[in-house]
Amino acid sequence: MSFEEASLILLCLVLCVVIIAFTLTCCVTTQLQIIIEKLEERISGEERSGEEKSGEEKSGEERSGEERSGEEKSGEEKSGKEKSGEERSGEEKESNEEKKRLETIKQKECAEEEILKRLTTEIEQRDGKKVTCMALMCSEINYNHIHRLIKKFTRDNIENNIYIILHVLVGGDVSDCTILSNILLKKLKENPDLKISMFVPEIALSSGTQIALHSTELIMGKFAHLGAIDDQLRGIGVKHVKTIMKQWKCKKQDFSLKEHDIIQQSQYMYNITLKELETILELQHYTKKEIQQIRKLFLDHERYHSYPITFEEAKENGLRVKELTDELILNAFYDLYNIWFNIET
Repeated sequence: MSFEEASLILLCLVLCVVIIAFTLTCCVTTQLQIIIEKLEERISGEERSGEEKSGEEKSGEERSGEERSGEEKSGEEKSGKEKSGEERSGEEKESNEEKKRLETIKQKECAEEEILKRLTTEIEQRDGKKVTCMALMCSEINYNHIHRLIKKFTRDNIENNIYIILHVLVGGDVSDCTILSNILLKKLKENPDLKISMFVPEIALSSGTQIALHSTELIMGKFAHLGAIDDQLRGIGVKHVKTIMKQWKCKKQDFSLKEHDIIQQSQYMYNITLKELETILELQHYTKKEIQQIRKLFLDHERYHSYPITFEEAKENGLRVKELTDELILNAFYDLYNIWFNIET
């Protein structure tokens, strides 16, 4: 073989290798392109799937939020209805309790009326005289108690003998008690023959004593108590306000009024009570000396306001008090006590 032939054969082999290499390169490139496209499609598909999933989740959350909002709104409406129902129930309960309380008081008033009618009949049969029996039984006097007695004075044909059973634990409103005191005082002035008998089986403090003194006859139980009648201004006896205000300069901020107004008001209250006491005692023909002594006991005292004044002490200080021994009055008192104090009002 000549050199030229060998060179030609070698050239052909080189060309074949180049062609094969080019062909392989083209095939690999095509395959890589296909693989890249598939990868891109897969990535794109996953992204779209992720977006769809995210959208679904978001939509789900929105739906869930709307559902929760609806549930909350429904819960609030339900809660509002329940609350409104509870309020109505509470109002109805209060209304029912108030009706029940008023019915109970009405029943007690009727029972009291029956006891007083029975007492009136028994006294009239025993003593042979016409009487009008009343009662004032309470812890603290308010206008409702006074109103019941005013009805008696207004509606009933009051005879010359009035019997009042009195039981007052802590006194009461000064204005309300003054209304009744004025009525009793007016009756006594209008009718000199009128006899008002006050029966205090156990206790009549403060305003209760003020009412008890507006009588022509005061009858106390052996262990009964009366009390001072000096009005209280901010918890201090009106007679002592001026002195205390001077001593307790640093305390005057405890009062809602200015010092001058407090002293003026206390003096006014004291003068009214003093005038009432002296007027009722003069109508009962007490001497000036006796009035001074009784005034010191009930009004110008140096004791604390709720100090209990016994039957003996009242008698020793000039008050014409009698001891209560009448069984009819005592039995009526115990029956009245069971009505007003053994059952809560």
